[in-house]
Amino acid sequence: MTDHKKRFEAGVAAFKKGDYKDAVDHFSAVIDAQTPGHMALESRAACYQEMGRYKEALLDAKRIIQLFPDKHNGYSRSSRILTIMGHYDRAVSLARTALQKANTRDPKSSAKVQQVLDAAIEAQQANLEKLRLSECHVNKLPFELLACVFDELVLPGDMHPMRLAHVCRMWRGVLMSMSHIWSKLVLDGKGKRFKSKVDFWMERSKGRIQDLHIRHLPSFLVWLEAYGNNSLPFVDHVTVNFGSDVVNLKPIFRFDANPLSLTWTGSSHDRGVPRRLLFTPLQSHPYRLRELELDNIKLLWQIEAPQLEDLTKLVIMNTRIDVEELIPILEKSRRIQTLHVSPDLRGSSTNLPKERILLPNLASLGLSRSCLLLTYIEVPELRNLNLQFISLKHAFELLSPVQPPLTTLAAQECADAYQAQLPLVDSLTSLSLSSMSMPYDQIVGRLAAGECPLLTELSLSRVDISTGALVRLIKARNPPQEPTNAQDKSVTEDTKEAAKETENKTGNEVKFARLGVLNLDRCPNIDSEMLPWMRSRVKKVICKFEVKKKSRGATAQGYMSWLQNLHCK
Repeated sequence: MTDHKKRFEAGVAAFKKGDYKDAVDHFSAVIDAQTPGHMALESRAACYQEMGRYKEALLDAKRIIQLFPDKHNGYSRSSRILTIMGHYDRAVSLARTALQKANTRDPKSSAKVQQVLDAAIEAQQANLEKLRLSECHVNKLPFELLACVFDELVLPGDMHPMRLAHVCRMWRGVLMSMSHIWSKLVLDGKGKRFKSKVDFWMERSKGRIQDLHIRHLPSFLVWLEAYGNNSLPFVDHVTVNFGSDVVNLKPIFRFDANPLSLTWTGSSHDRGVPRRLLFTPLQSHPYRLRELELDNIKLLWQIEAPQLEDLTKLVIMNTRIDVEELIPILEKSRRIQTLHVSPDLRGSSTNLPKERILLPNLASLGLSRSCLLLTYIEVPELRNLNLQFISLKHAFELLSPVQPPLTTLAAQECADAYQAQLPLVDSLTSLSLSSMSMPYDQIVGRLAAGECPLLTELSLSRVDISTGALVRLIKARNPPQEPTNAQDKSVTEDTKEAAKETENKTGNEVKFARLGVLNLDRCPNIDSEMLPWMRSRVKKVICKFEVKKKSRGATAQGYMSWLQNLHCK
C-alpha cells in the first residue's frame, strides 16, 4: 500500500470519527503530493462542508468539475453546498446536471444524486412558501381584488400608475395587464423622451384613451396625426389648459357619437377675451357636450347656448357672465344636474322670462357673490346647496321651493346671516357654516331638540359657539353604547331626561342618526378640557385652535418692544 493511499484511508477514518480538521490535513497531503483525483477533492470538500467553510468546499467542488467534467461528483457536491448556502435555483440546476452525468449502470450513485436533487427542490419550495408568508398582506389578495384596489387609487386621479408599478414586480405585472388604468394621457410636450412616453401610453392603453389632457397644442397635433383617427372615438373627457382659441381642437367635438365633457382652463389674462368653441358654421344638429367646466374663459354664449342641449354639468369660475347669457343656457339644458357659478352675476330683468325656469333634474347648486339666479329658477329636487359671499337672508327668501329636499347645506362668509332662516329639513345629512355671525347656540339647540334627525356631519369653523350647546347636542344624538363607570351612567341618565323632555314637547319618540363628524376649527369659545369627552362620543372631532398663531404674534410684539427699549437705553 502506497503512502498516498494510507493517508487517504487515514483521512476517511478521521472523517468518520468527526475529526474533520485531521481529515482535511490528510486529504490535503494527498492532493498536494500528486495530481488530485476526484475522490480526494470531494472528500476534502465534504470535510469543509461539515466544518462550515462553505466557500472552500465550493472551490474544491468547482475544481472537480474543471478536472472531471464527465463525473457527477462535482455537480452533486456543489448542489449540496449551494442548498445549504441558500442558492436554491442554482442548486437545483446543478443537481439536474449531476443526474444527467450519473452512470445509469450504477443504480446506487443515481439514487444518491436523485436524493440530492429532491433535497434541493424541497428546500427551494420551502423558501418560496416562506417568502409568500412574509410578504405584505396586499400581495396575498387575488388578482381581481388587487386590480379593484388599483382602480380606486388611479382612476380618480389621486395616484400616478407608474408610482405603483415601481413598487414590485407583482404590482407591475397587474398594472401592465389593466389597459383602462392607462386611459388618461397628458400631452404637455415636456422632456426629451416625450414621444416615447406617448407611444408607451398608447401601447399600454391599447389605443383607448378616455381622459385627454392637452397642455401643449403642438403636442396634441402630433398625437392627433399619429393616433387620433383610432383613439378619438374612445375619448370621454378633454381638459384644455391654455387660453387660446380651440379652433385646432375641432376633431375632438362630436356630432353623432356620445357626448363628452370638456374642462377649459385659461390664465387671468384671458378672462376678458371672448372665445369660441368652434369656428365653423353650425351643423345640422348640435355638437355633443355632456359636461362643461370653464375657468378664466369667457365664451360667446349667444352663439354657444343653442348647441348645449345635452348639458348635465356646467361650472363657470373666475369670469364674468350676465344673467341674460346664462338663462338661455338653462332653458335649453333642462336635463342639467350640476350648476356652479362663482362670478358675480349681473344684468337686468327687462329681457328675462317672468316665470321661473323649472329645472327638475338639478341636484347640486353652487353660487358665489350673487344670488340673482335664484330669482329665475325653480329647483324641486335640489340636494346640495353651496353659498359663498352672498346675502344669506336674501338667498333663502328667493329659494324655490322654500324647503327643498336638501342633504348637504354649506354657507361660508355670507352677509345678513343672523336674520336668515336656515332650511333645516329632515333630509339634511351634512351642515357646514363658516365665518358668519349667526345665533349658533339656537341652531345647535334646534338640532338637539329633534330637527334634522338624519344629520351625521356638522362643521362649525370660525364661529362663536359655546361648549355647553355642543355638549347638549352630543348627549342627545350620541348616547354612550355601553356605560362602564359611574360617570357614563350619569351621562346616560342625563340623555334619557333630555330625550323625555323632547318627547313631551313633540309628542313622539325622537330617533337620531349618530353624529359621525364634528368640525370645530378655530372656534374661540371651545373648552379644550371637553375635547376628550367629545372624542369619546363622536367618531371624528376636528378642532384646531389659533394658539400658535397668537403666541407667535405675542413673541414678535415682545421682541419689538425689547428692541425699542434697547435703542432708548
